[in-house]
Amino acid sequence: MLRVVNRRLRGLAWVFLLLNGSRPLAQDPQAPPTADIRIKPAQIRVDASVGEDKAVRELVARYGERLRAEMRTVIGRARQDLVKGLGGGSLGAFVADVIRRTAEQSTGEPVHAALQNSGGLRRPIARGKITVGTVYEVMPFENQIVVLEISGETLLVLLRHLVARGNEQVTDAISGIHIVACRGELRAASLDGRPIDPHAVYRLATSDYLYQGGAGYAMLATARRVIPTGVTIRDALIAFIRSEQAAGREITASATDRFRLECPEDSPRDP
Repeated sequence: MLRVVNRRLRGLAWVFLLLNGSRPLAQDPQAPPTADIRIKPAQIRVDASVGEDKAVRELVARYGERLRAEMRTVIGRARQDLVKGLGGGSLGAFVADVIRRTAEQSTGEPVHAALQNSGGLRRPIARGKITVGTVYEVMPFENQIVVLEISGETLLVLLRHLVARGNEQVTDAISGIHIVACRGELRAASLDGRPIDPHAVYRLATSDYLYQGGAGYAMLATARRVIPTGVTIRDALIAFIRSEQAAGREITASATDRFRLECPEDSPRDP
């Protein structure tokens, strides 16, 4: 089910290519199989002076209507506005939780935490109906979920980076970990109510983009084991939202239980 949307919308890339005046490369059918392929640069102006291509118009019309209908399909409802914020906000918390849940389903193993960068979430989800198109606007990338086995020390380095690169309004999203921070510094971090052990091994679900060092998460390259799931984050979101609708539930999330700003001077003092 997780890959159904991509299979149905495979024609989307073709529509975009054709709308932009591009076509797949094809070898000259008259050329011998072993003929050398020669490439010459050329500037081709694509503007109003270019005549309409009937074949392209018909192809775009055929795929376009099918695509628009698919994008308008309602797959669930949001109980609240889902927006970015501290700890990823309600939007980031929702996405990170789905990543973690999908990773556990795909690998059949417990996953301790999940990470999603705020920059990868391109729009909020408004309260009310959620369509396939909504999810494409939130996550327009083909990022796939990977599970990494990392040391507790690497996880702490990751959390320090997460806190340092955020601000007092928005940070990257985390699932499964509670963070206390002050002015860009990590003060405390716990997992399942226990401090993170630098010598333990944890399973972290995230995107292949972050695993490859995106958003400054270069420390993930030290992962002891990498488990690809082959599932895009977008497909995971669509599948989860559909499953919640089938169960009669609305989408809701909160990050208040996973990220707190607290400086020493803010702590209660004895009179």
